[in-house]
Amino acid sequence: MRWSLLKRGRRKAAINLSIQVSLINHIAISTTGLQKLYLGSNIPAHSTSSMQHSANVVSEIIEEYNEKDLAQKRKLLKEINILRGDNPNIINMQANRVYNNPTYSGMGKTPFQPATQCTYNMLENNTYKHNIVSTRQVSKLCSNKSEHKTKTKVKLYHKGHCSVNIEMHDSIGSEE
Repeated sequence: MRWSLLKRGRRKAAINLSIQVSLINHIAISTTGLQKLYLGSNIPAHSTSSMQHSANVVSEIIEEYNEKDLAQKRKLLKEINILRGDNPNIINMQANRVYNNPTYSGMGKTPFQPATQCTYNMLENNTYKHNIVSTRQVSKLCSNKSEHKTKTKVKLYHKGHCSVNIEMHDSIGSEE
């Protein structure tokens, strides 16, 4: 497998990667939750960090396949528009977003959405299937939160991976 050949160190067993895929796709349980499930069933569990690393590997692969699939769906919609005689660059869309905090949690404190994370899903309205054709995650959170300051620009906070892609003082829900 391509991703295991690029990394140094031991390769992940196929069964461990399969477990992580099933956790992402079918069960809403964290790595720690799975470890507790194993230990409660008297099954030897891997370390939390090892299980998290497997989850990160699987997550990257699934994201890559999802991006390819969404691009293929958008290409198909353009072809459908061409066959219908419509403009291929216009796709009728509907959008929905989900926040990590309830909308009412900022009542009386802020006129904006108080969320720190949000997922946007865009669905097409050109066919009866209403497929998701694009998705975007917005986050103000990072595991290196001690490195973050509100006066600097996004992605200039620290070295390494940073999941922040919107300023802390910006309101989620007003992105263009």
